Amino acid sequence: MTKPNKQSAKMTSRRKPGRILLIVGIFAAIVILVIVFGSEGLPENLVGVAGLNLTVEPTDEPTAQATTDATAAPTAVRTPTATPYPAPSGRIVFTSRVGDNAEIFVINADGTGLLQITNSPEPDQIPIWQPFSDLILFSSNRSGSWELYLVYASGGTPFQITEMQGEENQVVFSQNGNLVAFESFQDGNWEIYYMEENGDNPVRLTNDPAGDFNPTWSPNGRQIAFASNRAGNSDIFVQNLAGGEPRQLTDNPAPDSNPVWSPKGDKIAFQSWRDSNPEIYVINSDGSELTRITSEFHDDGIPVWSPDGTKIAFRSNRDGDWDVYVVNADGSNLIQITDNDSYDGDPSWSPDGNYLVFQSQQAGNDELFIAQSEGGSIMRLTNLDDSIDSFPFWAPN
Repeated sequence: MTKPNKQSAKMTSRRKPGRILLIVGIFAAIVILVIVFGSEGLPENLVGVAGLNLTVEPTDEPTAQATTDATAAPTAVRTPTATPYPAPSGRIVFTSRVGDNAEIFVINADGTGLLQITNSPEPDQIPIWQPFSDLILFSSNRSGSWELYLVYASGGTPFQITEMQGEENQVVFSQNGNLVAFESFQDGNWEIYYMEENGDNPVRLTNDPAGDFNPTWSPNGRQIAFASNRAGNSDIFVQNLAGGEPRQLTDNPAPDSNPVWSPKGDKIAFQSWRDSNPEIYVINSDGSELTRITSEFHDDGIPVWSPDGTKIAFRSNRDGDWDVYVVNADGSNLIQITDNDSYDGDPSWSPDGNYLVFQSQQAGNDELFIAQSEGGSIMRLTNLDDSIDSFPFWAPN
């Protein structure tokens, strides 16, 4: 065996560092080209030089990251309020007036599905929803006098259910929706009438030279409470549909009005001036246990019971402007629902009692808003330019 030449071995060992540097240099150059042009733009004879695999593996698209600017000025935001119940649902009927004309509209409680259901050159107003039905009752003078009409919530031709040639107001359905009570201006004064839901068999319930007004049904449909000035000033009375003399529930020199029967039938809420300014009172339906619910040197009025009968919504100007409030039926736990420098009023409860829809001028013109009944977030429901949206009424079923 021939021994290796030592001189050749030494020369070979000296060439290795140079070759390594050459390969490193080529590798660096190719990497730069890959970065600039990508592997698909490289000449084929450069890919795989010196046994290197320079194929660029595909990667996922980069995910956008939120950028936080620690030096930016903080933006004022409204602190979100936890909602312990589902979002508002159901439908709401209301009056929308532009100029001298008013029409009836229906909208979903989430703000979708706005639908105009009447179209008349004469005003249509003050709609209410018939329980367990898709019918809406409203007042209109399209026939030349203020009469009552029914129309489907989907629209169509309204049909007239009164022909009394007077003026019908303060319309209210019995709890089962079978009967309608209202006040009508007849013989020079206001009287209470009731009739079947389709207008059949109208009955004059009261007959007194004084005015009778503000009717409200007992839950069992057998009695109607109302306000009357037959005792010299406005007091609360109860009349059986079966007949007989009305029973006087309140007797005070100051006016009592706007009675509203509780859902359970055991109490009646009303507005009274007996403390020199309007306040909310509750009395048992048999006339016992009068309770003062509000106590302010301002106006508290137009009480509305919650569906479960545990709370009362009302409007008040105790804060310097009209706002919506909710209070327990015993006068405890007063909650201010709205707080702005404009008018908020005419609240109507959602069937589950979780929300209130009300009329407000906080957007500059009269629009409808929805608020949580325990306070918290408020949502704008309507946004009809140059209109006055009023008399909201949440479908009860």
